[in-house]
Amino acid sequence: MRRFNPKWYEEFGSWLEYSGSKDACFCLYCYLLDMEVGGSGSTQEAFISVGFKKWHKKDRIKVRVGDHKSAHNRCYQACQDLMKQNQHIDVAFLYISEQQIIDYCNQLKTFLDCARYLLRNGQPFGDMMNL
Repeated sequence: MRRFNPKWYEEFGSWLEYSGSKDACFCLYCYLLDMEVGGSGSTQEAFISVGFKKWHKKDRIKVRVGDHKSAHNRCYQACQDLMKQNQHIDVAFLYISEQQIIDYCNQLKTFLDCARYLLRNGQPFGDMMNL
């Protein structure tokens, strides 16, 4: 075969990207999250910056995936983690437990009681601000 085969999308899943202008394949996950791997890694370079053009060596695409510790699979997992909204930091900030709400209400009530007492007796807030 002397060109990209669209059926490879079905075989290799969502990570394979084809650039018509460069007539080359790239790994979407590795392109986005280019994680370091030891050695010169021509396969890594081919799927990130140069592009894979050896259409007759489809088996090299399978080698690209590698085992669970491969750079490709680490990038894949990082992309999956990035897409999980429940792991985003803003979600963590939005999550407030029932006990935290009760504690906050108690603290606010105590502060307002103190403020009312000081206002009724004409006392300054001065030293209270240095807590």
